[in-house]
Amino acid sequence: GKLVLLGNFSQQLVVLDTDTLDVVGRATTMGIEESDYRLRANTHHVWVGDRRFVCAIGDHLYEIDLDDLRNAKLLGAHRLWTAHELRATRDGRFILMGDLGPEREGARQVGIFDRKRPAEPQVIKLPGTVWHVCVHPTRNVGYAATYSIATEGEDFVDWAPSYTREYVFEIDLETAT
Repeated sequence: GKLVLLGNFSQQLVVLDTDTLDVVGRATTMGIEESDYRLRANTHHVWVGDRRFVCAIGDHLYEIDLDDLRNAKLLGAHRLWTAHELRATRDGRFILMGDLGPEREGARQVGIFDRKRPAEPQVIKLPGTVWHVCVHPTRNVGYAATYSIATEGEDFVDWAPSYTREYVFEIDLETAT
């Protein structure tokens, strides 16, 4: 409860002291995996211990210790465009991921990373983009709410929420359905 790990688009890991807001740790993610797309950054994290977390950097998921931000353990590919929010099941086996998508279109998919089978991440196609996800507190079930945006001239840098039909999906994480 004395440290906070900031999720951000700056392609760096930043740890702050909650009492003083001083930066107590900082490391570039480019030293872990290079990424040429500005939004492919560690925006959300999953804690897997008191001092260890999982985050998406580039094309992969990594486990990182707060005491050694520069040395990340590669877990495996996430298979998404731009993995955004990550949520783990209570037992830590499954990580459900939202996807920001590429800059010029919506992603319309979510990812499931099974820590028991890291070489086989699953991608589920959906009728709308899902940035944020959540998981059931006791079952291996996840939830994904679609989010639609409107642009002018397909400019996905300048956008606004769109008032279209949205969905909430319940996903069995063990079968990826």
